[in-house]
Amino acid sequence: MANLGKPGMLSQGTYGAWVAVPLIPKLLRDRRLPGPFFVPGWTAERHADTITSIHEQGHEIGHHGWIYEWPTNLTRDEE
Repeated sequence: MANLGKPGMLSQGTYGAWVAVPLIPKLLRDRRLPGPFFVPGWTAERHADTITSIHEQGHEIGHHGWIYEWPTNLTRDEE
């Protein structure tokens, strides 16, 4: 509940894979549209079944880096 008003926080990592992503292919399927899904490798590893399902439904999977990180939490060298 603490992050309810923080959509950026909710979209990072797993919320999207559990809640939003299952709804998007259904929306596209209902409209007979293919769609691209760009996914960080970290997320793809942890939600392999979801990624496989999206691919099996005929959608394109694109690589989107390894992991999202908050740049404000990184040092200059880490960034």
